[in-house]
Amino acid sequence: MAHQEFGMQLMVKVRDDLSGMSQVEMEPKITGRNVTMTLSPLPASRRKRRFAPPPKEMAGVDSQNGSKS
Repeated sequence: MAHQEFGMQLMVKVRDDLSGMSQVEMEPKITGRNVTMTLSPLPASRRKRRFAPPPKEMAGVDSQNGSKS
């Protein structure tokens, strides 16, 4: 399979992005065409939300095609 490194880079990014909310139970592993990793949530008392909430959409702009309504 071509570009396996891209799949592993993505898994490392996901692991790092979610490190404040989850722990890795099984490290990323390539099996055939699939890349798998098992995460489990941290207890609520240990969770740290490090990512920003999704951006609010601009008023009056259609999110489907970007045109004004």
